[in-house]
Amino acid sequence: ETKGTRLAHEIVRFVRKGAFPVKKISFVAHSLGALIARACLVSPAFRQYLDQLHVFVSLSCPHLGYIYNKNRLVDSAMWILRNFKKAEGLKQLTCTDDRDPHKCFLYQLSLGKGLEKFNTVFLISSPQDRYVPFHSSRIEMCPEAFKDTKQGQLYKEMVHNILRPLDACKVIRLDVVFGITRRDLQSAIGRAAQ
Repeated sequence: ETKGTRLAHEIVRFVRKGAFPVKKISFVAHSLGALIARACLVSPAFRQYLDQLHVFVSLSCPHLGYIYNKNRLVDSAMWILRNFKKAEGLKQLTCTDDRDPHKCFLYQLSLGKGLEKFNTVFLISSPQDRYVPFHSSRIEMCPEAFKDTKQGQLYKEMVHNILRPLDACKVIRLDVVFGITRRDLQSAIGRAAQ
């Protein structure tokens, strides 16, 4: 939230400098940067520019967090960091930053407006990316959510909250498959596709 507000203020300062007229504003963001960009959109400081939004490009962003991540190594590392380093950002990504899941950062961000103001929203993801869950970067349901009695309903609500205001023709999902042939730690943990 704080980083989104900072980004909003930075954009406002840039536009106000007036070096050249700004008619359209687009975002190209990777991973957590897309969450920061979405937080910027709901910042009161940015409201005045919502009518100038053009294209939103999201590259492997955990829009729905890491609730259903399938990489045990990443899950283990996140658990350690969340519990021993008290990493607030990781708690936010797993919707454990508040006792009431509906008050968690990601849930609140899912309620925010802004994406519907873009002409086009590109959600670019890779099934080979084992850092960011594929369904999370595509903002879509996953089978685990239907079976999960603890966080499944929350997940379904977040998908609905984000997609409901968007016109279906505005959302373009692109799946990238890389020709990864190397066998090293980066490819083993899914980082090579990130």
